[in-house]
Amino acid sequence: MKTKLLKLIFLLAIFTVTFSSCKNEYLPDEKAIVGKWKLISQGYIENNMISVKSDGAYVEFFPDGTRSYYNPATKKLQITGNFQIQSELLIYNYDKSIEQGRSEFNCAFSHNYNQLKLTYVNGIRADILDVNINPNIIIYQRIK
Repeated sequence: MKTKLLKLIFLLAIFTVTFSSCKNEYLPDEKAIVGKWKLISQGYIENNMISVKSDGAYVEFFPDGTRSYYNPATKKLQITGNFQIQSELLIYNYDKSIEQGRSEFNCAFSHNYNQLKLTYVNGIRADILDVNINPNIIIYQRIK
């Protein structure tokens, strides 16, 4: 009986150590998100993501709290509003020329702060994504 209990405790300890080392790097502040990001995948659930082929479009977060979108078709960088971070929540406030309102996403970094996963929480769905898809999970790769 004691041997089984010891084995169970040992397995539980290994399980805990293994899975605690796989946690995401959560957003410490606005500085970590500053830079250019390209969309690499999107989907409704994490184990069924759709890869997105880059067409040169990207989102850029600036140190002053503004956010822009580069459209390769028009070759223009458009300020799309601003952003703020509250704990693990990324909040987009959209420019009135796009759509008035805001969106909220849980956000987490991985791959040494070079990949950003946004999970939709609340708000409008105005973004650079295909409006026919409106995924719940968006993954960006840092490009600069």
